[in-house]
Amino acid sequence: MANQWFRCKQFMIRQDQCAMKVGTDGVILGAWTAVEGASLALDIGTGTGLLALMLAQRSPGLMIDAIEIDPAAREQAAGNVKDSVFAGRIRVLQADFRCFQPANGTSYDLVICNPPYFNRAFKASGAGRTLARHADALDLGGIFSRADQMVSEKGRISIIIPSDQVPGALKIAGKQGFYPERILEVHPVPGAAPKRHCLEFTRSSSSPRVCSLVIEEHGRHGYSDAYRELTKDFYLFKDC
Repeated sequence: MANQWFRCKQFMIRQDQCAMKVGTDGVILGAWTAVEGASLALDIGTGTGLLALMLAQRSPGLMIDAIEIDPAAREQAAGNVKDSVFAGRIRVLQADFRCFQPANGTSYDLVICNPPYFNRAFKASGAGRTLARHADALDLGGIFSRADQMVSEKGRISIIIPSDQVPGALKIAGKQGFYPERILEVHPVPGAAPKRHCLEFTRSSSSPRVCSLVIEEHGRHGYSDAYRELTKDFYLFKDC
């Protein structure tokens, strides 16, 4: 998928100016995140604009603010939104989430983020790719502490992270008064340990609903029925 275009059923993504291309993580998060009852959402680090566009497609009444720190990525996301049928419901803003202030004290019903998480890896080449992939500019602590100030009382935070970072994420979120309501364990192939977890947090403490998803069951690009069902409104599978 790391080419210049990513085609969905209802929109297209240009990504030649974005450090991080559309990937499976973003598609899963955008398709899995609950949108019911939300009227205003915030997409942190929108990149290509993928998550904002997916949310807009899934929820016709949802308004979305999409923020991006990298100027080139923001410009491309804005272009992708402008060329879509959802342009009237998505604002793309160049902003650093660490100091972002919603207009008029706005509270969001949903905050979504595919965050930078390679904080223990070697730096990627290029400033844009480093910003997109590393937690130097925005870590999970920063996400939850800032989100606490702008998420509505019944609002949700939805993220996808590497599975080995889940215990730390739960601890960080708990300190800010957020608790997991839904968890999705993402397995690359049957029998493999999960590599990613989707986590959805609310301010209510309860036992989370935990589900699993296998991406590929039949070799490379042999997607499982569950993965196809989750993403069917976006992917153009060859046999669909």
